[in-house]
Amino acid sequence: MISLLLALAFNQSIILPENITGRPGSFIQVECKTDCKVVEWVLLDSGLELFPVNLLANTKTAVVTSTTPGVYRLLAYGATGDIPSKPAIVTITIGTPEPQPQPADKSEIYRRIETLFKADTDAEKITQAKAYAGVFRALAAAAGDEKIKTAGELFKIGSIAATNVLTEKQITSIRDEIGGYLNSKLNTEVAHLLTAEDRKKCAYEFLTIAKILEALK
Repeated sequence: MISLLLALAFNQSIILPENITGRPGSFIQVECKTDCKVVEWVLLDSGLELFPVNLLANTKTAVVTSTTPGVYRLLAYGATGDIPSKPAIVTITIGTPEPQPQPADKSEIYRRIETLFKADTDAEKITQAKAYAGVFRALAAAAGDEKIKTAGELFKIGSIAATNVLTEKQITSIRDEIGGYLNSKLNTEVAHLLTAEDRKKCAYEFLTIAKILEALK
């Protein structure tokens, strides 16, 4: 039985184009190549609209649109049986985005992460960092979910999401640095009940980390 589950986990995959472009207001099709029977789509950035997939004949194709020029990300994952695939992310550029201002200076955590990133020799480190940024953006949204009661529940979501997008050996020094930083900034006790202030602080720190990871080059 275990060997069957492992076979399913390795066989299933989601492949998306790296980049797609479109005009503001147009309907843009995003197709994935997969052996999964059903594909779920998740918007990672506000401003992009996703046509309800359950109204489409084929969940392996998503339709998105936006009237606002910008760069957006769309995540897809699927499953064969009860085993989820690793997610994939496509970048969608609408129109001609306005150039984003660069920070005048970099915070201490930014500099530490950037130093570790430059020392990493993995050719896929940019893709890995952006995938990890998606985890923190999802965590920032989860921090506001009242159904999540404790810090332990919130950080468990992040741990599971991270294992879905990264292997144990990918950007490990950066992950350790971020873990230490968050432990110093947030109450990470498993049984700690999240207050409204905790949720705001978590969302702020998670988005801070996401933006740093997305800026690495």
